[in-house]
Amino acid sequence: KADRPVQYKLINAIGKQVASGEGNTLSVSALPAGVYLLQVRDARSGQLLKVERVTKPYEALTFL
Repeated sequence: KADRPVQYKLINAIGKQVASGEGNTLSVSALPAGVYLLQVRDARSGQLLKVERVTKPYEALTFL
């Protein structure tokens, strides 16, 4: 559901968390080009909602 509060983590190719927060949009403009793993969880229950491989050069990601 689009209005569900979510938490996200963005992890780089070597396993380092490079961003985290709450909301359904993440700006990645300051990150170097590369491959990242996006994890999205329900902010209330902690349930994993989505895991997605992301290849930057995107400026922003919108999910859920």
